[in-house]
Amino acid sequence: MSDTKICYVSSAFNEEKNIWPLYQRCLASFENVKSKLSIGIEFKMILLNNNSQDNTLQIMKEVSLHDSRVCVYHNQKTYFNELSSAYGISKALDQNSDLIINLHSDLQDPPEFTESMISTILDENSAYDAVIAYKTKSNGNKLIRTFRKIYYVILKFSDRDSNLIKGFHGFGCFSRNTAKNAIWNFENTNVNLRSALSIALVNPKLIPYAQMDRESGNSSYSFISYFNEAIDVISKGKSLTTRLSLRFGLFLFFLSIAI
Repeated sequence: MSDTKICYVSSAFNEEKNIWPLYQRCLASFENVKSKLSIGIEFKMILLNNNSQDNTLQIMKEVSLHDSRVCVYHNQKTYFNELSSAYGISKALDQNSDLIINLHSDLQDPPEFTESMISTILDENSAYDAVIAYKTKSNGNKLIRTFRKIYYVILKFSDRDSNLIKGFHGFGCFSRNTAKNAIWNFENTNVNLRSALSIALVNPKLIPYAQMDRESGNSSYSFISYFNEAIDVISKGKSLTTRLSLRFGLFLFFLSIAI
């Protein structure tokens, strides 16, 4: 029986100080779980440089030279993070990965969580098709966090985002079939990646976690993203939801400028 191929996928924009720690912590978690399993597992990693303006790409190449199991892809322009991540998941599927772990490169998604994710799915009595992590605590400005929560509550009522799990932003370990269905949803039904993954879930295990503080660098996620998502809801959602989402998207956009 061939080893189970496990692929870590992470997209990065201006994360030069986090790439080596990301790789090292993911590999350490993989080796820990490997030593406890009775079946063979194989490590893979896909790093996507989302057209960074710092040395992220160069450092990714250094990691790949150090470990040939790490594949690096470079976006010619900067895409929304979810689009870049979806491309990475597609590449993991192309490499015949059996389990795909999606996580952010800023280390706010603790790589150590992936150890329990892998062991849970690969347990011989497990019927889970995914293990996903949802945030119970976020960092950052308290006022912005409050309005962000309200915004996502509104999105919850839209027909497009009604399947979205509160606190889930894509961090998780997914079976090949679940990831394949999610990418189909993403590419064919005009939903965002979080919704595409949520829709594809059949029997997931949910685990809570508190988002970690950044160890270095600054977040590339601005409230323009909330504004863009509100506009997207307008074209696909219900009338009341679209009006509320637009107003909150505009509010968060201007709030991000003021703060």
